[in-house]
Amino acid sequence: DGAGHAIRNLTVNQPSEIYQGLFGCLENANIENIHLETVSVSGRGYVGALAGRVLNSNIDSVHISGEIYAGAGGYAGGLAGYLDGSGIVNSSSASAVKNVVTRTGGIAGFSVNSASIFNSYSTGSVSGGSYAGGLVGQQSGSSIANSYSRAAVTGDGYLGGLVGDSI
Repeated sequence: DGAGHAIRNLTVNQPSEIYQGLFGCLENANIENIHLETVSVSGRGYVGALAGRVLNSNIDSVHISGEIYAGAGGYAGGLAGYLDGSGIVNSSSASAVKNVVTRTGGIAGFSVNSASIFNSYSTGSVSGGSYAGGLVGQQSGSSIANSYSRAAVTGDGYLGGLVGDSI
């Protein structure tokens, strides 16, 4: 519990490494009430300001601003690159999220296995190759409710204001 505190100017620059963020990978975790402001996170595979991969975890009231970049493909998201069986609620991303190849989203690059995003939003920009979405780049077996995006989305294919592709 971050108790509403902020981490400012976090820089993670590991262009050849996967699982990049404040946490590389979260598993069975509860993260709440924290702000990550003016972050700069770059990596190769799973990249997000909070975590590269989030597995079976709960994220509540986490707010992000800054830049996230995945250089060699993989998954890039404002909060999480890869959201697996986890929930994000009451959270936001005001970030520029960029991915050279695929699966790029304002909140999560890829959302799978009953993952959920509720009462959350993204602003800023999302740019990637294919599967780029204002909230989620691609989702499979996951849900989004009471959420929105005002992020500008650009890419090569499977683009969406909310979700790039849902399978």
